[in-house]
Amino acid sequence: MKKVNYFFIQIVLILSVFVLLLPIFWVVLVSFYSKDVIRSVFSEILKGNFHLGDLTLSNYVYILSDPNFLRWLLNSVIVAGSVAFVSTFIGFMAGYGISRYNFPGKKPFLISLLATQLFPIAMMIVPFLVIASILNIIGTLYGLSLAYLATTLPFSIWILKGFFDTVPTDMEEAAEVDGANLLQLIAYVLIPVARPALATSLIFSFVTCWNEYAISFVFLSDVSLYTLPPGIKSMLDNNDLSGFSAAVVLVSIPVVLLFMYIRKELVESVTLGAVKE
Repeated sequence: MKKVNYFFIQIVLILSVFVLLLPIFWVVLVSFYSKDVIRSVFSEILKGNFHLGDLTLSNYVYILSDPNFLRWLLNSVIVAGSVAFVSTFIGFMAGYGISRYNFPGKKPFLISLLATQLFPIAMMIVPFLVIASILNIIGTLYGLSLAYLATTLPFSIWILKGFFDTVPTDMEEAAEVDGANLLQLIAYVLIPVARPALATSLIFSFVTCWNEYAISFVFLSDVSLYTLPPGIKSMLDNNDLSGFSAAVVLVSIPVVLLFMYIRKELVESVTLGAVKE
């Protein structure tokens, strides 16, 4: 009976993985076909006829040589990278301070941070636009970065605050006894210990900004200032399904590589917060 149940679970898991990977496989496949023949090719594939000679790299060559795509890529790197760094840096400082010190209004402040994560992006766009209009930063990457920071910073503070709550103060006290100042304490004790939480905050902030579409579409009107999501969406408006698919594949590569690197970082750093008694 146990073998039957185990076999059934394996079948369900295999089918689930297949369903999840099928859209990804389909997008990758589309990216290797010319938009001129894509409809006829797919009809042949459905009939069971698959010809390797129909595959082409022209879509990737076109995308990588498109100045608009390269500009959108640069804008996304600037926005996502800066927001991820600032959000993680402020979250590190705020999370440590909230974890280690008591101050009036601490609990309401934490609840308010958590409450900001309960609202969907659609409800936050209008307040963002009102504030950005007052500050006259609508249509700028700076304004978009501030809007993204408002969405990622609460999570960063919470994740780092929760991490520091689990770390005993023994190492900090030992470093202070040895004469370490605040900067040395941060550089040589806190940052190495908090690497798993820092990695989590960094990748969450980066991926959130890298993939976000709604806020960037509303904030930005100049095509040259588009980030990747609204920029790639404009390819669909031109019915360029093959170019769209190739762009999606290229945009996914940095995120996949970042996840692989952070995963390794988390595995190596998982025991850094341990203290021997």
